[in-house]
Formats: sequence, structure tokens, C-alpha cells
Amino acid sequence: MAARRNGGGGSRAGTFLVLIGAVGILATTFLAGVWTGRNWSLLTGATRPTAAEASKTRPTERTRATETLPPLTFYQELTAPLTAPPPPARPSKTRPPDLVRHDAPAEPRREP
Repeated sequence: MAARRNGGGGSRAGTFLVLIGAVGILATTFLAGVWTGRNWSLLTGATRPTAAEASKTRPTERTRATETLPPLTFYQELTAPLTAPPPPARPSKTRPPDLVRHDAPAEPRREP
């Protein structure tokens, strides 16, 4: 058989098809994520209040809820200087137990 010499034209088409496939997979994954995000409440069974129910709530209830929340300070926490944690508590000094000395046993006397 003769060696195939087409100058690499087939590899360009293959590379193009692989790139098109990769872009297609990424686009499909992205669109699936967008669809899931928009329809998550339908999937989990959570209900969203209708426009009529949302308009029934009084504006004073909404403002009270936001007034009780503390202001967002995440940026302040990020930019605050770091402080060292408090040092660990020192254990109280305990006195080691007294050493007990045992006298060496007396050697038995040998009687002649």
C-alpha cells in the first residue's frame, strides 16, 4: 500500500470537529445550568408567592424586616487588620510527687 500524503488536511478537519464538539458540550452544560436555576423551585416543590399575594403585604412590614437586620460589613471585615488570637491559658504548675527512697535490703548474715 502506498503511504498517505495529503499534507495534513485530514487532521485540520478532525481538529475543527473536535473543537466544535467541545464548544457544543460546554454550551449544552451552560444552558442546562441556566434552565435548572430558573426552574429549581418547580423541581424541589417550593412555591413562589404570586403577584397578588406579594401586593397584599403592607409596605411597613417590608421596611421593618430590613431595619432589624444589621448593616452589611463584609467589606469592613475583609479590610480590617488581622489580630492575633489570645494566647492559650498556662497550665498551673504542679509539684512533682516526692521521691520515695527505698533502702537497700540488708544482706543476710552468714553465721560461721
